[in-house]
Amino acid sequence: MTLADSPSISPIQRAHQGGFFWAVDRAHRIQTILDVASQLPKLVVITGSMSETSDVSERLTLRGLPVMAASDLADPRPLTFFDSTATVALVTTAEYIGEHCPIWSSMTIHLRLPFSVRSYIERLKCSKSAVHVTFVSPEDHQRSEELRSALSPHPTPPGDAGVDLTRLLDLATSKVAAKVETPRRRLNFRGVS
Repeated sequence: MTLADSPSISPIQRAHQGGFFWAVDRAHRIQTILDVASQLPKLVVITGSMSETSDVSERLTLRGLPVMAASDLADPRPLTFFDSTATVALVTTAEYIGEHCPIWSSMTIHLRLPFSVRSYIERLKCSKSAVHVTFVSPEDHQRSEELRSALSPHPTPPGDAGVDLTRLLDLATSKVAAKVETPRRRLNFRGVS
């Protein structure tokens, strides 16, 4: 069964320029990463913790994918290995990328939905990719909609609602890094009496 045939995968939705939200069951995340990584030369996967980094990289390695795990903030060596052509995927935490940015890749996959627009924008600045894909599990759907509306205040054009994997892979070869309009902050000024 191919990725396109999987009933658990819904269309990939655009969140902003170069950023997409992809509804994926937790059970299918690793297979989805394998499908993407098998077609891209450099992939960054951002996890939520060091233990998740180890788990994801081990599972990908067991499936035959060249992977480098980077979880120790003081160790920049994984980036040297990632620069070589042998490594297909770098699995790391947001903290590691924040300490060693910018990291250039063809695509960045966020294994979990960031908790805030601010942390998402920081990830965009640190992981320079033409495409950022954020996996959204069914229980995070409401939060993803809130984050999407904060990232892109303009509604998604009807013809651009769904994107397929082929289109994402084409975009990943672009040299233009993903970007998001800076969300407007609402400031509440209190009158001084």
